[in-house]
Amino acid sequence: MSDHRPEMNLRLLLWKLFLMFSLLLLAGGLYFFQIVNADAYVRLAANNRLRFIRFAPIRGEIFDRNGVPLAANVTTFDIMGYPLDIEKNNMVENLALLLSRHGIPVSAEDLRRDVKRQFWAPYRVVSVVSNITLAQMADLVADPEFPRQLFPIPVLRRTYPAGSIASNVTGFVGEINENELRQMEGKSYVGGDQIGKTGIERQYEEILRGEPGGESVEVDA
Repeated sequence: MSDHRPEMNLRLLLWKLFLMFSLLLLAGGLYFFQIVNADAYVRLAANNRLRFIRFAPIRGEIFDRNGVPLAANVTTFDIMGYPLDIEKNNMVENLALLLSRHGIPVSAEDLRRDVKRQFWAPYRVVSVVSNITLAQMADLVADPEFPRQLFPIPVLRRTYPAGSIASNVTGFVGEINENELRQMEGKSYVGGDQIGKTGIERQYEEILRGEPGGESVEVDA
């Protein structure tokens, strides 16, 4: 009768080696994820529940030597949202219909183009409706069909009390374009920002522009 013990011992040894290798592999994975890359995964988890609302800079006003304002700021409102939310459940089409009912004619195509133009990160807020009055904002938000993923933010808009009299000197601001974005790379400009185009507004852009702000908002994951 043949002795099978050497073969059984070999099998047991192989199983022990396999189990030891598996445990070492598991321990190595735990060390890598829990210790080596712990900070990276904490940041990923935070980014999943924190969303950043960026506030445009408050632009400095321009006065003449007698203190008369040549370029001032007035408060209007933007309706803001996150690209990831706006792309869901036909929100763009529904929002276009809602705006039209409230006297703000805009097409779904225009809304999509505006969102795409401002996009710089999925969890960075963009404007879907700009430059509306307090009354328009309140009317929209009170509508039962207003998407609760959107929210209003007060925004300062540029106005020129002297009109065309001083326009050649003060110049004007406008939305930053792609070429200007490339030129201003690294200076905290994003799509949708205002920038001096001519006159004093352009010459003293760095002084007048101000610094952008922001707020982190915790949301359901």
